[in-house]
Amino acid sequence: FFRAFVHPCRILLMEIDQLQRQLEFYFSDAALSRDKFMRQQMSENDGGVPVSVFLRFNKVRALTQDMEAIKVAASQSQKLALSSNGEIVLRTTPYIHKPIQDCDARSVYVEELPPHCTHELLTDFFSTCGPVLYAHIPKDHTRNTIMGYAFVEFEDAEAAAKAVQTLNMAPHVRFSSWSNPTHLIQLISSVAPNAMIPNSS
Repeated sequence: FFRAFVHPCRILLMEIDQLQRQLEFYFSDAALSRDKFMRQQMSENDGGVPVSVFLRFNKVRALTQDMEAIKVAASQSQKLALSSNGEIVLRTTPYIHKPIQDCDARSVYVEELPPHCTHELLTDFFSTCGPVLYAHIPKDHTRNTIMGYAFVEFEDAEAAAKAVQTLNMAPHVRFSSWSNPTHLIQLISSVAPNAMIPNSS
């Protein structure tokens, strides 16, 4: 069922699916534009990242500590591939770095998040407005809780504007009462710029 490098009894299908989505996120344009470490790894490894490197990332370690599982997840992705020796994960399309400022027009600031909110819940919720490329929920690491706000980057500015217009009054995820997304962009740029830079792990 799986392609090479696999121990079927040790790897669950759900684990592979979660790993695949996590790896695809790390290699997405939105994530790479913010992640200097990943870009450095790619520049040093012919456009890819060694499989062993992913075992340093907390979110990957929470899913598996088996390098073979990572290889299977990458090999089954349409967006990723393995090098000829099976030791490096690559994008199937080249990455062209764009300054993070280019993302502002497509990004919105969200507040009053419930304590249990996750990246997956936030992405699923906002996908009703358009394709979500990136969601960042800052955490208070001293308390191991989220800080109650997030940044969501959409594929285009129209989707971001729609999110502001249609979700402002949603009872469980609310924006501040702004109708013009420019105000949100200004807030992202001037009030919380550091919060836009997540940790790859």
